[in-house]
Amino acid sequence: MKKKADLGHYLQTITDILQATEDMGGNLNSYFDLANGVVTDKKELSADQYAQIQESFSQGIEVYQQNMAKLEKTSAPVAIIGPHKQLVKAYRDFVAGCEKMHASIDYSGQKIDGPAFKESEQEQSDAMDHVNAHIGRIMQRVG
Repeated sequence: MKKKADLGHYLQTITDILQATEDMGGNLNSYFDLANGVVTDKKELSADQYAQIQESFSQGIEVYQQNMAKLEKTSAPVAIIGPHKQLVKAYRDFVAGCEKMHASIDYSGQKIDGPAFKESEQEQSDAMDHVNAHIGRIMQRVG
């Protein structure tokens, strides 16, 4: 017989994932601002700055993929299985948007595909809005 999902453990796992996501987002913000400056203000970046963006975005994606794996593996209590599955999909969309942003930057050529960069920014924003909405639904059901 399968063990019943522990609500306390589930909520702690979700909290940890969201905190790790927020922390990494804060760490990446200055690198995003550098890249966004190229797209919106036509600023020039040095090879070193492109390398810093590449390293930081790669680390961010790695953390987000680890969070995704944890989210997919965690067992949700029966009452919130539906919202949990929607949360997983929204987080997966967020990670895909991050990967798309990373791919929009030609690090060796020191160029950024502006439309792809901005599109991926919007995809990340929309996905995070969905993540937050599903978290709200989960909290309503368990609260």
